[in-house]
Amino acid sequence: NIKLKFEHRLLRADLASQKLIFHSSEEAKEKEVAASFTFGCDGAFSTVRRQLMRWGRLDYSQEYIEHGYKELTMPPTEEGHYAMPCNYLHIWPRQEFMMIALPNQDKSFTLTLFMPFKVFERIETEEDLFF
Repeated sequence: NIKLKFEHRLLRADLASQKLIFHSSEEAKEKEVAASFTFGCDGAFSTVRRQLMRWGRLDYSQEYIEHGYKELTMPPTEEGHYAMPCNYLHIWPRQEFMMIALPNQDKSFTLTLFMPFKVFERIETEEDLFF
């Protein structure tokens, strides 16, 4: 009995009356939804958490991790095949870096590079990639 809605941004949560107020970008209007139970999975700048903090006693702290990520794409080969075996989870760990590759149905790979923000910030030119 769960419904997933996309393109809806939570504006407010009336926890006492168990109502959530969303803005629907598809309909360009606010929508009120009854919710007897709410999971707050809305990220670092969570509206759910902000509403909980206003409602009652809540012990909260937030720390940001030192790493960020960048998604890259490995296209298929010129022949239209996967560029590497597709039946594996490809992981390349390197000290404080890591890259993973996951196959896509169009025979490309999505690569995700995890790296400290301080290293990302030092990259300004193509030559900086070869440190």
